[in-house]
Amino acid sequence: MVDVSPQTPVHIEGVAFKISDEGLMTLAAFLLAGAVWYRKRDGGEPSLLPAEDLEPLGLADWHVADADSDNRFDPHSGEMRELVDDLAFPDPDKFHAELGELIYQAYRSRGSHDLARAVMKGTGSPDPLIRICALASAFEMFKYSTTDRVRKLTQFDFSESEATSTIAAMLLARALRVALSAIDQLPEDVTSSAQAKPGLMLIHGTNFPPLRPKWQVPGTGLLFQHIAGFRGDVYAKEDFFRWEGGYSKYAREVATRNLDDWVQRRNLLGIDAVAHSHGCNVLMAATHRGITFNRVVFLSCPVRWHEYSPVAGSIQKVQSVRVRLDLVILADLSAQRFPRHTIPEKILPNWFVSHSVTTKPATWQNQMLDQYLK
Repeated sequence: MVDVSPQTPVHIEGVAFKISDEGLMTLAAFLLAGAVWYRKRDGGEPSLLPAEDLEPLGLADWHVADADSDNRFDPHSGEMRELVDDLAFPDPDKFHAELGELIYQAYRSRGSHDLARAVMKGTGSPDPLIRICALASAFEMFKYSTTDRVRKLTQFDFSESEATSTIAAMLLARALRVALSAIDQLPEDVTSSAQAKPGLMLIHGTNFPPLRPKWQVPGTGLLFQHIAGFRGDVYAKEDFFRWEGGYSKYAREVATRNLDDWVQRRNLLGIDAVAHSHGCNVLMAATHRGITFNRVVFLSCPVRWHEYSPVAGSIQKVQSVRVRLDLVILADLSAQRFPRHTIPEKILPNWFVSHSVTTKPATWQNQMLDQYLK
């Protein structure tokens, strides 16, 4: 079986001494996980950082020995400023070699101060993904004002890679305390269907401009087309379910009510569903309003089990599909997996990026995901 765009993890012991493209991914993951390690964000959630995901990176049992969730560092202190000063045009190889050394020092000492130094250094990286991962942790570990946060985030090109632009949009939404979303006109080539009672619906996740979710759009969405190839009952009418996709708890609450209304008005209780990202949480929340489903596939779900979990018996058969150590889910400060003995999961041979890889037809074909809807 062919792997789907695998990102090979590199052990932290070696990454500081030879920076490869794969090694940069390990640096990014370490920096992003810094906030979780430092501020003990596991809380009551099932593991935000699953040991089996961290094992290949040598970080399964790593922790910050002197973590203190009540203390934040001063980003304007002389020691921290010197780590990012004079970095307008850093040499990438030299910069990442220095960053690797700081990360390795933090890895060896397990000290919050060394971790803070590595995170601060990372905020000046010439690599956008490493820089945004470092900023995600820096905003948790340092005393940044809202103005400082917005200024740093507006320096990003929001047409960058999926992971970079999505994490940047998430951080900007938090900083501004708004639900960023984009409301576009419905594509003109949506397919209309006269099906009396479709048996499968698709639910998109958060809508971060300019990355408007399109995989589920009838007629044109690539995953829609793939699933319609073996399921003739996918909902394809012009009034197919969609929600604003705002990045906030309130936006998901509104979507939950809309999903309840949408299903009830069409008499589609017990319909099958495929949901992606926070669309999965919208679906689970809707079960508390009386909605039921038959088969459900969750794709890259940010797990917040104490906030979003289905009513017992509301879903007849469910399957979760995810990549290992999804950076977007980690930046969302959500758990990577569901609690044991709740929802079974299939883990793809991918680490770190491609939060939307679970919506790609190639993924479904290579990883035989069709079986969960048959």
